[in-house]
Amino acid sequence: MRLEQVDGLKKRYRQLYDALSLTGEFVKHGEYHCQLLLKGMPVKVSTVPTLKSNCASQLNVRPTADGKFVITYDDSDCIEDEENFINVQLRLDGKRLSHKFSLAEAGAGNADQRLSLVPEGKVMLTAAMVDAAAREVTDITVRLTINNRNGSKFAVKSLELNVPDLAVPLIFDNADAVYSTKGLIQIKMLAKGDCSLRKVKKGDFAFVNGTLTVVNPNTGAIEPIKVALQYSTNWE
Repeated sequence: MRLEQVDGLKKRYRQLYDALSLTGEFVKHGEYHCQLLLKGMPVKVSTVPTLKSNCASQLNVRPTADGKFVITYDDSDCIEDEENFINVQLRLDGKRLSHKFSLAEAGAGNADQRLSLVPEGKVMLTAAMVDAAAREVTDITVRLTINNRNGSKFAVKSLELNVPDLAVPLIFDNADAVYSTKGLIQIKMLAKGDCSLRKVKKGDFAFVNGTLTVVNPNTGAIEPIKVALQYSTNWE
């Protein structure tokens, strides 16, 4: 092969690499499909891109038979008012392609399907019976305030709370209630049975922590909401 032919091939390869780009779109909340393009046409490569994010966790990417890259992530730790993103990087023979997408776009045109639920205020725990001598309480009712920021419809399935002065976690799984009011909502649930009290010293800022499990009826997805709030009880 003549030298000018080799130089010509190298030039063509460089031009092809310059014509490569990455694009993508949200399929649903938590899932994004990315595609490599050559001159605007989809192409398939064996190399898998790497992912980085300023807030999202559980980043995962898998190739499909048609050349797309399915990206899944968990944005439960992302702060809504900040610029949250995932950066996709693909290296091909030394050339680095980059595609950055905003997680805020996951709700664009589909905002009514995305949940924005924030536990607020103080968790109120009330026992139907308190046996101080036996250090035991019975049938505990919880009142939890949720701020439904965008007024999306959601169903409460269960709530699990770790309370410092209770020997075992509280599990409320008798909810199955549906809410759609925008703003503050008070959720009330009952945990039947006896619970033993632990001897702990409550500070001025005692907290319960746990998980509120809800269902998004628009997508069918089960979503965990972290709870970490101050609390009060009707027992010592």
